[in-house]
Amino acid sequence: MLDYTNTSLHFKKLMDITEQGKNSEVFRAHDYQLDAVIVVKKIKKSDLNGPEHFFKEAKMLYASSHDNIVPIQYACQDEDHIYISMPDYERGSLNKLISERFLTPREIIRYGIDFLSGLHHIHAKGLIHCDVKANNILISASDDATLTDFGLAKYLNLHGFAVADEFYYLTQAPENFQAEEVTHQTDIYQAGLTLYSMCNGNEELKRQLKPFLIGGLFNEDLFKKAVLKGKFPERTQYPPHIPQKLKNYIRKALEPDPSKRYESVLDLLNDLAGIDIPYDWQFLPEKDRYKWSCENDGKTYVTEVTFIDDKHAGISVTKTLNKTQQINAYFRKKVTHDEAFTLAKQALNNKDL
Repeated sequence: MLDYTNTSLHFKKLMDITEQGKNSEVFRAHDYQLDAVIVVKKIKKSDLNGPEHFFKEAKMLYASSHDNIVPIQYACQDEDHIYISMPDYERGSLNKLISERFLTPREIIRYGIDFLSGLHHIHAKGLIHCDVKANNILISASDDATLTDFGLAKYLNLHGFAVADEFYYLTQAPENFQAEEVTHQTDIYQAGLTLYSMCNGNEELKRQLKPFLIGGLFNEDLFKKAVLKGKFPERTQYPPHIPQKLKNYIRKALEPDPSKRYESVLDLLNDLAGIDIPYDWQFLPEKDRYKWSCENDGKTYVTEVTFIDDKHAGISVTKTLNKTQQINAYFRKKVTHDEAFTLAKQALNNKDL
């Protein structure tokens, strides 16, 4: 007869990590057994549908071991809570990073390939995530993007469907507003929305959500209609330095009709991997000017749009080598804002500056 042993684990809470968890309490802790800082996800048993679901998320994480999936260290319980222990990702989430600055095109593609690799891995195991977003992608010490938070994940049945209990409202795929059954297409849409936010930043998405706030309340019906019609997010809204191919691939992932999206995460991943980025622009917006800079083959390139007034702007593109600066043909002292951004877009996407 097998012997069962009850053991105890001891850790001390250090600080909350509110941006890494929404439906649970997530915090850094000191693990006395390991003498190390860990991250603990604390879930109320009363929020779960019975004992058979207590360790569901922990089991999914353990079964999904992959370089781009956050690993589980252990899971345990007390009378009222489940605890899932994971490594401490000190750099935080992808959401934290895009709240601080704009990503360069190469960063968008590299982080995108990372988290899509993890997503493809769980799809191959018949599992869908159902909550793909920048908050649930952590950046490792080696600068890899890793997928986490399997609290809403589901295993597909033999017909490729699952019944979703809930979704984060703002990242629901269009079909999820109309049916409870979900497929891997839900994750593909959410991956597209995540890539969109990586290109545009959080402030742009907040701007697009403002029209749905009426009288201080979020109008869910208006938002739902906008998602179903493909009006949210705005498919044409991107900074000028984002490559057209990347925009096309994101648009395909965000198709309101699931049959017109990518057939698999692997197809999207392969398309991202094939994008050539000759100039990896860093976008630095300021109050009175927009600036893009990059280094390539020992040269420093800077594109600037300087706002003169409400209607006019100047534009310059400079190349510096050995402290010698050259101003190229895109230079204009005073043009309209639209003309300035048209010239900036041409310069930022020119492969032969």
